[in-house]
Amino acid sequence: MKVGDLVKLKEGYSFEEKEKDIYYQAGVIIIIDEYDTSGLWYQVQWGQENLWHREGDLEIISESR
Repeated sequence: MKVGDLVKLKEGYSFEEKEKDIYYQAGVIIIIDEYDTSGLWYQVQWGQENLWHREGDLEIISESR
C-alpha cells in the first residue's frame, strides 16, 4: 500500500457502533509511518475524518500510480 491508494475497511474492523458513521465506502491513504515494533501504520482520509490503521485493517480498492 502507498500514499494515494483508495482503500476500504475490511469487514469486521469497525470497533464501535458510532464509528460506522465515519467509514464511508472508501478512503485515501494520506500518510504512512512506522512505529517501532508495531510496524507500518496508514493514515486514511475518510470524508471529513482521518484515522490511523494497520495494513491488516485495510483492503485496496484501487492503487494510485
